[in-house]
Amino acid sequence: MISMKELMASDEGIKGFNDDGTLNFDFNVDSEGDIIPLSFKSMPSGKITKKGISVYVPYHLIKTDKLMAAGQSKQDARDYLTKIRHAIKHLPNNSDKENVIKMIDNSIVKLNKIFPLDMFDLIVASATSAPLNNLILDRMKQFIGGAKKPLIVKDAFVKDVMQNLQVNWDVVERENNPDTKARVTSLLQNLQSKHRLDQPFQAKYVGSSWRRYFKNFIKFNDNVSRFVFQAAVGGYVLVVDDSIGEAVTLEDTVRNIKQYNPNQIYAFAFIKDY
Repeated sequence: MISMKELMASDEGIKGFNDDGTLNFDFNVDSEGDIIPLSFKSMPSGKITKKGISVYVPYHLIKTDKLMAAGQSKQDARDYLTKIRHAIKHLPNNSDKENVIKMIDNSIVKLNKIFPLDMFDLIVASATSAPLNNLILDRMKQFIGGAKKPLIVKDAFVKDVMQNLQVNWDVVERENNPDTKARVTSLLQNLQSKHRLDQPFQAKYVGSSWRRYFKNFIKFNDNVSRFVFQAAVGGYVLVVDDSIGEAVTLEDTVRNIKQYNPNQIYAFAFIKDY
């Protein structure tokens, strides 16, 4: 059994944190102990399908069972990976930002081979408070050199208010579990009684294991330009998200875009959650 010390001793990929709190990056060689493999050759060349949407996901967090095999509890492993992901998404250190930009640029090179950026009419980011989405969009602009330039919008979506939160009954009915049905109904009632109805929805109110049972927690920004909707109608749309798990946020974002009858919607998600 590999020990925690051996697992974290690798100098390839992202292995964890340095003593000064920055992330340890190496882009050249990957090994079994990497928290996130980074070498260009290890990045996938294909796409996955989530909620019926073609998604390219260049980076994947190590699975919790590898950390558990090295002696961590399941909760400690999840907490550690959450800390890594948070550091990447929120860019607390300038040195981390430089390396994350390199991660982004490498992923866009691969993305361009699968979904060329100049094929899109509209590129939008999902609603998030983390700065990573905006940084990804800024870097994408550097890779668009053709005559056709897509409309790139950072603030197209915002969190919707609690009053509009609904149960996603399609998901509940598919599982066909009476206990889930009762629990979700009760949870929605508690959420809307506990929080102000004009307050924006926050994912932490529900918890990751229950989020898939809800919808209408994202909406188009009221201040978004009409050109966004014009680009979506009959157009090719790319949705950018900094991470993806069960694709609940992606699904709600796509639901909003589909109102304007786009030709096709694709997605780019920077990191696949554990």
